[in-house]
Amino acid sequence: MTVAERTCCGCFHKKPKADLIGVTLLKDGQIVVNKDGKIAGRTAYLCDSVKCLVRARDRKGKSGPEYALKTKIPDQIWRELEKIIIKP
Repeated sequence: MTVAERTCCGCFHKKPKADLIGVTLLKDGQIVVNKDGKIAGRTAYLCDSVKCLVRARDRKGKSGPEYALKTKIPDQIWRELEKIIIKP
């Protein structure tokens, strides 16, 4: 059985889908954080790393998560990702 791999929008390394955090665009246009990968929709993926979060947030053009989702990611989603990735 093959493991589904996805590419991180921060570091561009391929990793198993289960090891990444997704940001998913739903059919109704809402954007949600998809920690377990169970939500269907267009998804951009990030490693569980502060470095990748910062890189992905700063990326403009054709390589960033906003390009992958074809929409702007709201600040509240970035804050939610920060809470998940930056653990106390």
